[in-house]
Amino acid sequence: MRIFKNIFNKNKGKNNKISKGSKINLHYKIRGNNNEIKIEGGSEFGRDFNIFVKIFGDNNRVIIKKPYNIKNLLVNIENHVPINNCTVFIDELTSMVDVKMLVFQHNSCIRIGKNCTFSRNIQIRTGELPHFIFDIETGEYLDKNTILKIGNHVWIGENSMILKNASIADDNIIGCNSVVTKKFDENNSVIAGNPAKIRKRGVKFIKNDLELQNYPKYFECYKKFLSDKEKLL
Repeated sequence: MRIFKNIFNKNKGKNNKISKGSKINLHYKIRGNNNEIKIEGGSEFGRDFNIFVKIFGDNNRVIIKKPYNIKNLLVNIENHVPINNCTVFIDELTSMVDVKMLVFQHNSCIRIGKNCTFSRNIQIRTGELPHFIFDIETGEYLDKNTILKIGNHVWIGENSMILKNASIADDNIIGCNSVVTKKFDENNSVIAGNPAKIRKRGVKFIKNDLELQNYPKYFECYKKFLSDKEKLL
């Protein structure tokens, strides 16, 4: 991710609120009024907390609860034109590496749950402003936004894209290079492809070996796997 730090740390407008906790390296650029950036202090386990926020518009919010680890997150609430009344909310203990969140539509929301893991080079996007998309026959405006929601304990693989109006339920895995364009309401699935669809059901995602120790059944199965593997070598 190419980031030019010299364009950040600018605040042009009225009633903009900016706050950050310990260990957070926040770089921001705001043009507009009544915006808020609020980032809590990073987890004691994390090492990199580099966050870049660009806002052009009014009444927008970027709220990040206590992150586990964030290395180069870019949040853009702008696209050559002002974007208003949007929210980006990331719940606690989420990890990210080189993630872009592009909010290109008024009144839209990206909401990410707790304890999620984002691999490298993920893009999350809402809307197409300043461009407009209509149905030729009816004239209906098609670029409508709802909440783009990612649930709790979701793992998103490298180079994936999550597009407007998509949603991912809790405890799911998104395969590398996937393009998610719709709502997935089932839990404990592997979702992959372009466009993404469910490839496997009944899957449990465990974040690391510390978490694995909380699940004796899976822990014993993993130890057996390692033992069987050693016998083959």
